[in-house]
Amino acid sequence: MFLILLVLLFSAYFLYQLKRRAQLPPGPVPLHLLGNLPQFGYYTWKEGGVVNGLRAFQKEYGDVFTIWLGPVPTVHICTIELAHELMVKQGNNFADRWAPFMFQYLREGKGIIVSNGDYWQEQRRFTLQTLRNFGVGRNLIEERIMMEVDLRCNELDNEIKSSGGVIDPRKFTDLLIGSIINRLLFSVRFTEDNQGEFFHLKHKLDKVTADVNFSDMFINEWLIKLPYFKQRYESIALPTNDLLKFVEKQVDERLTAVSKGEHIITDDGTDYVDAYLKKIEDEKDNPNTTFTKESLLINLLDLWDAGQETTTTTLLWGFTMLLNHPEIENKIREEIHSVTQQSRSLSLKDKSRTPYLNAAVHEIQRHASILNINLFRQVREKTTIGDYIIEPGVPITAELSLIMSDEKNFKNTDQFHPERFIETERLEQSMIPFGIGKRACPGESLARAELYLILGNLIAKYKFSPDGKTPNMKSSNSSAMFQVPDSFSMRVQPFSSDDL
Repeated sequence: MFLILLVLLFSAYFLYQLKRRAQLPPGPVPLHLLGNLPQFGYYTWKEGGVVNGLRAFQKEYGDVFTIWLGPVPTVHICTIELAHELMVKQGNNFADRWAPFMFQYLREGKGIIVSNGDYWQEQRRFTLQTLRNFGVGRNLIEERIMMEVDLRCNELDNEIKSSGGVIDPRKFTDLLIGSIINRLLFSVRFTEDNQGEFFHLKHKLDKVTADVNFSDMFINEWLIKLPYFKQRYESIALPTNDLLKFVEKQVDERLTAVSKGEHIITDDGTDYVDAYLKKIEDEKDNPNTTFTKESLLINLLDLWDAGQETTTTTLLWGFTMLLNHPEIENKIREEIHSVTQQSRSLSLKDKSRTPYLNAAVHEIQRHASILNINLFRQVREKTTIGDYIIEPGVPITAELSLIMSDEKNFKNTDQFHPERFIETERLEQSMIPFGIGKRACPGESLARAELYLILGNLIAKYKFSPDGKTPNMKSSNSSAMFQVPDSFSMRVQPFSSDDL
């Protein structure tokens, strides 16, 4: 009797899965419990990386296909046209995040990255408005960025005099971007007094970024009872917890200063924490408020981590590309000097006069394509894509890495060729490094300003050259979720007109 029941249950499950597969976009046949993880691992190994593995699936199954994460089907969109049709034109339906257990750790549905519904809309709207108030998207943010650039360049000049100019670009960019975002959030920049704590934390987070892979999305609360999965879980969760403690310590210090009368929160506020604490006070009589200390902490965790890692990694890829293509670095410098006459710093108001620098930044972002696999959304209502049906709750994503290396739009896609954005009109419309639709990165304006001002002013002021071996333009860990360049050092020397 038990055996018959078992057979019936298995048959019912098999038929249910068969029906689900029939209505979803095509993809490799999933294995019981494991889904397509073995096939995905094989294609990643065979093709030489996650992006190439996804591209192989696209060639075999089409521009929208399904990969099963264990028992969970995930739908992948591979063209800018389809991504725009779904995630822009049907933006509200594609606004919810799907996050695996590993990404939900500590957040519990809060913050900006994994939250959904009215809570997410309120927190995102507040964050965007607060960033605008502090100058993001306006000229005021240029002052904040350039203050930090000037300070770091002064330190770099001293380092060049004392050590010959060989630097670790990761350390330089970490401090530069870290101080910009930390000042926006807490009004504190990183100096010799607090760099130790910063680098200790950043090193742990960098290791997570380099190691986390597609199969980690498969881990759930049951699997972490097994030794291997427990180790994987802790390697990701513990550094995140350390970051949460870091931001909580700074919030508690602010609250203590306020209670002692040592810090006054004005209507405008001095940073994100001030603005949020004022919002908490304004909403204290609202029983349904989403503005709490717990929400503040998770927002800070999201903004601090995402606000640093993406821009820092893009800058590192930028240095890598320029070290491999010194002729492009020289061409950018010539353009900048023709605009500034070497008498002032490059400004955001110069963007219309620096088409080649703009094109180079686009091409750096395209090649960097930091997310090998993009974060997932889920539809709110049953949705059709051609003849296929996507049920609510099914994870779906636009694969930025495939879209920004699509040969249809980017000929000779593996070549680093900034001129493509000048030669082909409106090509930048196929560039979505910050995502697409309502879940696009809220820090996009800040990141764009940072990339333009930092790369432009460093190239104008210094010459870069490899310290020994020229860094590889491909990451050696191409199976990770994030594309991070291998560690390298480089030589930086002040530019002189004699170098022309």
